[in-house]
Amino acid sequence: MAAALHHRDPDASGQSTIDNVGLAHTRLALLGLGDCGVKPIFYAQHGDRFYFASEAKAILAAGYPAETDIEIFRHHLTNQWCHGRATPFAGIFKVLPGERLEIDLETLELEHIQWCRLSDWTDSDYAAELAALPYADLVRLVEHHFQRAVRRRLLADVPVATFCSDGVDSSLVTSFAAGEQENQQAFVIQPLDDPDSDESGYAQQVYDRAGAPLNRAPFDSATWRDAFLKSIPHFENPLWIEPSMGYSIVAETITAAGFKAALGGDAADELFGGYDYRYPEERRAFAAEIGRPALDIRTEMEIVPIEPDVTKAFRHPGTAPESEREFLESTEAESRQAYAHHDGARSALESHIMAEMRLHMAIAFDQQDKATMRSSLEYREPFLDTDLVRLVVNLPLEAKIFPEIKAILRDAARPHLPEPVLTRKKLGFTYNTDHLLEERIRPSFYTNTILEQILGVKSKKVAKWFESHYLFTTYAG
Repeated sequence: MAAALHHRDPDASGQSTIDNVGLAHTRLALLGLGDCGVKPIFYAQHGDRFYFASEAKAILAAGYPAETDIEIFRHHLTNQWCHGRATPFAGIFKVLPGERLEIDLETLELEHIQWCRLSDWTDSDYAAELAALPYADLVRLVEHHFQRAVRRRLLADVPVATFCSDGVDSSLVTSFAAGEQENQQAFVIQPLDDPDSDESGYAQQVYDRAGAPLNRAPFDSATWRDAFLKSIPHFENPLWIEPSMGYSIVAETITAAGFKAALGGDAADELFGGYDYRYPEERRAFAAEIGRPALDIRTEMEIVPIEPDVTKAFRHPGTAPESEREFLESTEAESRQAYAHHDGARSALESHIMAEMRLHMAIAFDQQDKATMRSSLEYREPFLDTDLVRLVVNLPLEAKIFPEIKAILRDAARPHLPEPVLTRKKLGFTYNTDHLLEERIRPSFYTNTILEQILGVKSKKVAKWFESHYLFTTYAG
């Protein structure tokens, strides 16, 4: 098992045995799932043995039978993810966010204990106190809490780098980190043959203002495909989040520069109001309820044509496997309970945003963890600092989404970032993958494929999946 996780830091590892319990680890084989589910944990039971690990491949390496759960695998391919405990590996399960497992070492009987629920984050009294404050005071609170969050995640016995794209989130992380430690190093992806996706110019503005150097991770079609092929075994699932390969390439560059940890700006979108193309009806209803002009809500297909519709699964659970339906139903119930102290359109939209935060981050963090750990890099998320999350989920909703999504975060960032970074639409480690893949895709892979045989679908259906770019991890054949 330890050998299968060697990439999670080859510099340090260890083993320990106490009675009938054996532990093996590498330095970054992190088993602290946390209340937000940042780091994945997998487990399985076979005969008189119980296995748990940071990645499913470690359990398979220990001798667990490698079989595919066809229902879950099919759901992964058609919906790009399966929420809940089940994985495409039959008998291997995920620990849920805010959950711990207790195991009877004599009988191996397993108990699931939910130690943190979505409703634990909200507090009606705290929300009332925040609602009574002037907006300027709320901005200062966000600025203070986030600055402290960055400071906390810089704690290490080695220098910590930052991921820096062209957006407000990672740029603010980088700006605050540069203010906390000297010679702060930031890294940005630079696609050499796709200048429209090059974020490095805006990232350079952030670092010019902070007075620190910026490092670029350049790639072209050949180096991207090479990194892509090396990454496939690490992701363990169909890779639908396009920026995951960007993270993988930048992480390799950061590790080569001698860093073991890096901060990033993930979770800000989910935390500060969600995505403006999600729940358009609820957003319009809330705007009408408080007498504000409705936001210019764009359709999802205009913005992210290849992203899976997480909210579709949330609103139509009848098509999901049983394990996912249970998770979606519990998430819906918890998110409604979290904002039971509010009513009307406000409560409805708040609960939807919180539910989506859990659902979307479960997918993103799994692939983010795999992308960075491939290069033995620990990825840290300041936006998931406990105190910051408790503040933001209790803020007045209008402060987060009016006059635009993440309004209060942008205002907190205004003294620290160049205006062009504050106002432009970010790319966020994305780029055009068409020219990277199309010339290497074999049309024969569409027909008479193992996917057609396993899933029992016609080759035209398989081709449709490929043409929509949902399954670009399997393009390599």
